[in-house]
Amino acid sequence: MDRTDVFFALITFLLAALVYELGDGTTPGIIGIPVFLLLYGIPVYLGGVFLVTVLGTENSPTAQTAQTERETDSSEQDQDS
Repeated sequence: MDRTDVFFALITFLLAALVYELGDGTTPGIIGIPVFLLLYGIPVYLGGVFLVTVLGTENSPTAQTAQTERETDSSEQDQDS
């Protein structure tokens, strides 16, 4: 998940919070239920994605390959100097 996804999730959350605050007791359920799902679902989703990203990348083959490439690039730069 990159910064754009987090930015769009933040916008969606804030719009849902705005609708919730502006709504009154007569707001139909067809509007209220999705707003509540967004208000409670987006933080859970973002937290889950963050945990999977942080915990899942430490042992992934892609992360290990990237680390090896960084080490190789830095050693090549040291040899060029």
